[in-house]
Amino acid sequence: MIMNIILILAGMFMDAVPFVLLLTPLFMPIFQQMGYSPIHLGMLMTVSGALGMYSPPFGLNIFVGMGVFKESFSTIARAVVPFVFLGILSMLLITYIPQLSLWLPALMRG
Repeated sequence: MIMNIILILAGMFMDAVPFVLLLTPLFMPIFQQMGYSPIHLGMLMTVSGALGMYSPPFGLNIFVGMGVFKESFSTIARAVVPFVFLGILSMLLITYIPQLSLWLPALMRG
């Protein structure tokens, strides 16, 4: 759970590529020692990075939305709130039910 919070906070301040390049080497050894799949870490990083990109108050995509739609910060932030809750729900589901993110890779491996 602490890792999820760190990933979301990092996603608020960084774009996707530096986010993955900087945090994967930090979290991969910890994640593997805990016995989790690297694919599961990749899914968590993807979802948390996306969630951080549109989470108020520092989500980068909120500022993009302000420029595109010519709306105020508060208008865009209010419009994003339902998506933030859905993102948190999906992140919690992927965190605590790893089979949700691992069933397709397992199916492809045979």
